[in-house]
Amino acid sequence: MPIPDADKLAAVAEAEGMTVSDYVADLVTKHLRNIQLDHLSNQEALPIPRAS
Repeated sequence: MPIPDADKLAAVAEAEGMTVSDYVADLVTKHLRNIQLDHLSNQEALPIPRAS
């Protein structure tokens, strides 16, 4: 992480009354709630016609 961003992160966490670790953990937790694991595989079925 670039130093200016790390400094800003530290300042925001402090302003929120949190440690940087707790602040980042909270952000990650909120982000993960919006992710559906079944959509992460990025694997599609091959367009191969089935034999009849």
